[in-house]
Amino acid sequence: VGNEKDSSIGLVHSGKYSAQDMLLAEDSDSRFKATVMRAIFFLWSIAASRLVGVAFGREIGDSSFSVKIEAAISLFAVLIGWLWLSIWGSSVHTYALIITGLFLAHLSYNSAVKKGSGRWYIAVWSKIAKWANLAPEMRQEDSYVPSPKRVDVDERTKVS
Repeated sequence: VGNEKDSSIGLVHSGKYSAQDMLLAEDSDSRFKATVMRAIFFLWSIAASRLVGVAFGREIGDSSFSVKIEAAISLFAVLIGWLWLSIWGSSVHTYALIITGLFLAHLSYNSAVKKGSGRWYIAVWSKIAKWANLAPEMRQEDSYVPSPKRVDVDERTKVS
């Protein structure tokens, strides 16, 4: 692993498979596990991107399919890039992934359907409550969904 001057690995083994075959099998197994975890994380990013969108006053679910995918990929890329940065440190690939994710987030923010301007935590709670099929009075949707212009009582009784 790495430069020969930096470190050396000693391996004592006897058995049916050679040391090289065991390392290749472990590498293949690790790659498969990483791929499965990334696929699961991407599926999670689809739902999470809708919640992030609601928090920023955008309705990703009502937007086009390309905006939905763009938002999910952007969240996935930023979070994977941040994870790589925290585990392995900085690299060109990590920063490229984070910057690409932020750029896609910017594009999806500008392209998504605007929805309300209420407090973000109420909007997120309302979205989660809607997914959980809670009663409408528990959702507080009127706090972030734009309502039609209200007419005051004085304006209705005004005689022209």
